[in-house]
Amino acid sequence: MGLVMRVPGSYSYTYTYSGTTGTTAPATTTTATTAPLVIATPTTVAPTDAISTVTGIDPNEVAAATFGKVIPIFCGGMPRMGGHIIFGPTFTTVAGITYASFGVSFGMPAVNLSINREIRELRLDGYKVWTLAEGSLMTGLTFRFYPGSEIQTPDPLVTAAYPAAPVAHKGHACVFIENLALTDFNLKVPFVSAVIADVELWEWDEDGALTSSVVDPADGINLGTALTQLAYSPYIDLASANAYSYGYRTTADFATEGISERVDALIVAEKVSFLDLLGRFARLHLWDIVQRDKLMAIERGSVAPDISLDLTDIVSAGDSPPILIERAPVSDMARELEYSFIDIARDYEINSYTARQMSVPAPSTRSEGKDTIALPVVHTIQEAASWVTLRLFKDDIARETLSFTTSIVGYEIEPGDVVAVDAGFKTYAIRVLESLKGANWTNRIRGEPILRCAPALVSDPDFTFVVFLLGPTGNDGGTTFIDEGTNNHTLTTNGNAQIDTGVVALEASALFDGTGDWIQAADSDDWTLAADNNDEYTVEAFVWFDSLGTVMTIACQRPAAGTAVAWHFQKAATDQIIWASASISAGGSGFDTILGSSAVLANTWYFVAVDKDSTGTIRLYVGTQASGFAAMVDSATPADSSIAATSDVLGIGARGAPGGDPLDGKIEELRITKGINRYGSDVGITIPTERFPRE
Repeated sequence: MGLVMRVPGSYSYTYTYSGTTGTTAPATTTTATTAPLVIATPTTVAPTDAISTVTGIDPNEVAAATFGKVIPIFCGGMPRMGGHIIFGPTFTTVAGITYASFGVSFGMPAVNLSINREIRELRLDGYKVWTLAEGSLMTGLTFRFYPGSEIQTPDPLVTAAYPAAPVAHKGHACVFIENLALTDFNLKVPFVSAVIADVELWEWDEDGALTSSVVDPADGINLGTALTQLAYSPYIDLASANAYSYGYRTTADFATEGISERVDALIVAEKVSFLDLLGRFARLHLWDIVQRDKLMAIERGSVAPDISLDLTDIVSAGDSPPILIERAPVSDMARELEYSFIDIARDYEINSYTARQMSVPAPSTRSEGKDTIALPVVHTIQEAASWVTLRLFKDDIARETLSFTTSIVGYEIEPGDVVAVDAGFKTYAIRVLESLKGANWTNRIRGEPILRCAPALVSDPDFTFVVFLLGPTGNDGGTTFIDEGTNNHTLTTNGNAQIDTGVVALEASALFDGTGDWIQAADSDDWTLAADNNDEYTVEAFVWFDSLGTVMTIACQRPAAGTAVAWHFQKAATDQIIWASASISAGGSGFDTILGSSAVLANTWYFVAVDKDSTGTIRLYVGTQASGFAAMVDSATPADSSIAATSDVLGIGARGAPGGDPLDGKIEELRITKGINRYGSDVGITIPTERFPRE
């Protein structure tokens, strides 16, 4: 492998390779210092106005080719970016071979704070010449990558050419290539492209504080997060198409709500204001763009309702139905929706997907409406098709309107509110279009149904007690796991633990192969589930075992070895589901409460749960997902049902570190609720059919 060096002073990455094509040879290393690193004395000459007598290339003409063009601004994932020359090219000739040195910019990352940005692949004229995994695929390639931060320093080539005033190209994600032989490129400077990976995600919390976390760029980025990064970028102006002026900078100015779509990346390479860009997204997704105390982009169907009503809250008038449902006729004009996007499969070329909605009835001659939407979104044609189909489905749903009169409970409902209405035969989610207040504190409501995700209108009244919740969500093979509980504990992935979207109970599972895979969260008071007999808790999850006959951990707080224990949820070597806890009176030196089930089967989804009530009774529930019911299989009321406190990590898929009793299987929807006994049934519980609420 070649040298991969991080330079403290310049915050650049230097890759120097030599050897024959397809092989890697040891590279000459240089001791890193806090000063900008100079690998070798640059052999290039300072730029001149003269045309190269060797190549016939005018350096000034090349550098000016993109003058006045829009510099791309990008965020998220691993976009492939094309470069434009920002330095050089300068030329030198040695032994009849012409070499070029030059710098190219791939654009400006929306967030310029991070230096944890990597180059994963480099191409010259479309030929792959280097990857992070394979190293150099070309003889004598020397390049340096700068991540686009505001603290990067000038490249040695720039310093050598302009020693009095070298330019650092701050904010530009760029590569400087030194002494590239032009023999393989018909004596011309090649076009440079690169895959740039954001391995650090910057977000703003509700208080406006900036936070960062390490992510897998292959998972892409949440569309709401990407738009927020653009809004807060120093290179984006809110209302005009002029870049390089400050846009929104805090959550006091802009935020998104309920946007769940993920994209591979956003690449904005046109003169467009942020408001115009936001308007395009809203046209496709039918978001609400509203100005409250801040500008907000709201996904109508993914937000919790402002109020929920049933038939007892609705006032009937005579023989009229309590809820009047009307459906507008289908338009007699055929409609076509064309969506343009950046297609990964077409080497980041612009592609489009078109869907047609025929008129009813279809006359032989008719007018046709067409709506064209272009977005700087990087994804696949399949994802584009789903976006367009969803938009047309939303349009169809919006043909329906509901009208009803509420009692005093609905008096405060206003236009724009989201209301859940249980009509008896069906539950609607509507966005209120009109409200008319009447006598006796009644309120006449008219609204349109909105498409909603299943969990959108389901909230957990005890969510504040949820100290841990692991979905997971993300792309198949992803390695980023997030705690969606109230305290958002940071999770560390060990071994090959990854997301699996193939074999799932509900949506996506955490996959462990039984050989050193586990997920952990640092020690926390949240894992001390019961400080005394009266404290309640519930631990539950879907679990799948790929093999049997060994001890496997679902979740626990205990070390990989030793007797200092708190609690664990495991499958025993006898294939029973086991819950064990160590009380305070036992000093945490061994388990004094153990509950067990009958043996389970491999390759079967089970729902397992344990809870403790305020009387000190602990119950264990186990059942197959297919049965829909988890029976209460064991219980105990020990004299001391507290749980001893330890300083161990929370282990998921194995216990402690380095990961004892590893799981060969999958876990989904692992939820720990501290302070609430959710079930307390001596018979059993109904197994959830949807993901647990996230609010």
